[in-house]
Amino acid sequence: MQLGVLCAYLGQREGHTRYCRVWLQRSVSTQNPSEADLCAKTYLIMPEPHDPQLLEQAVLLGRRCADLGEGNTLYSWFALCRGIAEFRAGAHAEAVEWLIQFGEDHPVRQATALAYQAMAEFQLGHSEEAMRLLPEAEALASQTKLHGGNWHNVLIFRMAVDEAKSMIEGQVN
Repeated sequence: MQLGVLCAYLGQREGHTRYCRVWLQRSVSTQNPSEADLCAKTYLIMPEPHDPQLLEQAVLLGRRCADLGEGNTLYSWFALCRGIAEFRAGAHAEAVEWLIQFGEDHPVRQATALAYQAMAEFQLGHSEEAMRLLPEAEALASQTKLHGGNWHNVLIFRMAVDEAKSMIEGQVN
């Protein structure tokens, strides 16, 4: 996962896609919610995923991780992944429903969820709500530092905040 996240963060779309293609093909039928979460999220974090087949597989895994992971201690991460999957699938109302479920107990997860929620609200035509959510995500982003084994999640939410800012501020200004 970490290599895929790093490729995405550095804008190395070709390397990111190549990495994710192998992982998605290997994991497409997994029944392990953690593997489904990590694999799906690694592909879905790239703005404008461009391979329809990989996007379909990643969305399927994003949905599966939440279905399989109910009751798991990591369920809030699985719900976040499901929200990202629904957003990338164009199911913006469903994305909001998944993204508002959890987050406040973990600032990285909360910032990521707020960024994707802002984008989903914006796509639904709720510009004011999107503009209200974006500064909350940015504030959390500015408070969180890269550290330890969690650095990939920090990069994921920084990418989400950057994408949301570009989408929302680019269309509003």
